[in-house]
Amino acid sequence: PPRSTLFPYTTLFRSDYGQAVKLRANHANAYVNRAAVHHHLGNLDQALADSNAALKIDDDLPEAFFNRGLVRFDKKDNLGAIADFTQVIRLQPQYARAYVRRGAIYHALRDYRAARRDYNQALAIDDESAEALNLRGLLSVAQGDLNRARLDYNLALRVDPNYASAYINRGISYHRSGLYPKAIADYTQAIALEPNNPSAHHLRGLSHQAQGNQTRSEERRVGKECRSRW
Repeated sequence: PPRSTLFPYTTLFRSDYGQAVKLRANHANAYVNRAAVHHHLGNLDQALADSNAALKIDDDLPEAFFNRGLVRFDKKDNLGAIADFTQVIRLQPQYARAYVRRGAIYHALRDYRAARRDYNQALAIDDESAEALNLRGLLSVAQGDLNRARLDYNLALRVDPNYASAYINRGISYHRSGLYPKAIADYTQAIALEPNNPSAHHLRGLSHQAQGNQTRSEERRVGKECRSRW
């Protein structure tokens, strides 16, 4: 849900976790939970401080490393985030989301082999991870394989038919293949799910424009053929 929808509740949660920390200063999970709330609210420094506090109490807590990895990624500390997600995997090898998040960072760093390995491992653990399927689709696009990307987008949407990001990404792959009506259909579906998504509106406009250009080019080609027959 959007941050604005949860704001009254996250404020209350933060207050409750803060009280738990005061009452039990050695309660690692209270720090973990408050860190998650701070992160959701965009308070990255506080989230990092709480994650560190949790790990001082219990340095074998996967959730604390995971939260800190998310925060470090948002603070542009890619190597620190990779280290934290690697620690999560060491402590809990079946933690699929840690593979997904680490894979996304490898992708951003253009280490495509490592990224695909992590996405594949996440899907071996949880074959219905729509996020992993969507991100692996993006990876295939980066590697120039649009057909392979669409297979993953299709699977992601089979798992989660309301996944607007997967519709947008599949739409981009259709656009790049010159399949503008299909791209427009996917962007339209994304807009139905997220009416205020600016990317979906912008991309749909580009596909409409490209479709118009394609139609005009086809008309010119047919016109030339007709003239050559006379």
